[in-house]
Amino acid sequence: MPPKASTDALNPFFAKAVDGSPETYYSLWTITDEGRRNPAKVLDALLMASDGLKEIGGRCRLYVTMGGPADLVGVAKPRNGQLDEAAMLALQTAIQATGVLKTVFFKALEFTADDYKAYTKKIGSLGRA
Repeated sequence: MPPKASTDALNPFFAKAVDGSPETYYSLWTITDEGRRNPAKVLDALLMASDGLKEIGGRCRLYVTMGGPADLVGVAKPRNGQLDEAAMLALQTAIQATGVLKTVFFKALEFTADDYKAYTKKIGSLGRA
């Protein structure tokens, strides 16, 4: 079982992941009409995105969905350290510029039930400061 992050020092905006690993970026990918007409361009865009992520120090897994709001789901993590947010935004912009994919990237942290309880307590106290 991974070590648990301390809930005493839990900052609701910059918390550490439960397993101590750096942040994880998730992405939802939708193939555009242009991409559906030209699957080879979609593959080219995916390879470009993979290479771009490697260049900024990341690694990624891509999953094909079985329904839902997106065609693909990506999970990106840094190989060492953290991924630069500006570089991630530039990568997302480059992917969308291909015209064959639309993407939404977001960062997420794993919480235990206790971590989430502390998080909601801190969020609730923000308006009362």
